[in-house]
Amino acid sequence: MWYAGRMAAARDPDIDLLLRVKARDPEGLAALYARFARPLFRFLLALTGRRETAEDALQETFLRVWRAGPAYEPSAAASTWLFTVARNAALNALARERGQPVTWGDLEREGAGPGAIPAVGAPGAELEAAEQADALRRAVGRLPAGERAVVALAVDARLRYAEIARALEIPEGTVKSRMASAVRRLREMMLRRA
Repeated sequence: MWYAGRMAAARDPDIDLLLRVKARDPEGLAALYARFARPLFRFLLALTGRRETAEDALQETFLRVWRAGPAYEPSAAASTWLFTVARNAALNALARERGQPVTWGDLEREGAGPGAIPAVGAPGAELEAAEQADALRRAVGRLPAGERAVVALAVDARLRYAEIARALEIPEGTVKSRMASAVRRLREMMLRRA
């Protein structure tokens, strides 16, 4: 099993970080956090629509990663596993807030959350570029939850469609159609802005 894990790590350097967590290396967890905290936070914010909830879910995500570390087996990309853990942490955080269980289907039926994805380190070299980026973030925040999640995983986490499908536990065809719909909606929103 160790050999298979090392072979997977050779293909995906992030798996090496998870294998360090599996070996109970706190520095491995710190490196994993440094690598994934920002894209995970943006994904969680896209799902929950609230900064506080996303922060709680991010903390819960890394706590779960540490607790589940000894049982981790590299069978998919590290990012796929992390975003799946984050998705479940977001659902649990929303369930705690609402006092009742929340499913992925609930989020999809609710549509866009109350908050847009905030600027996180947006380049400020040119005011126009920063304004355009801010408008795009607000437009992404108005997408239905399912489309927001797909966009966040594709853009921020740079996951492939198959990895997004595994992370969200939906068919790959659904990922493709949501992405196409999101791109169409974003194009329309940005054209209206111009």
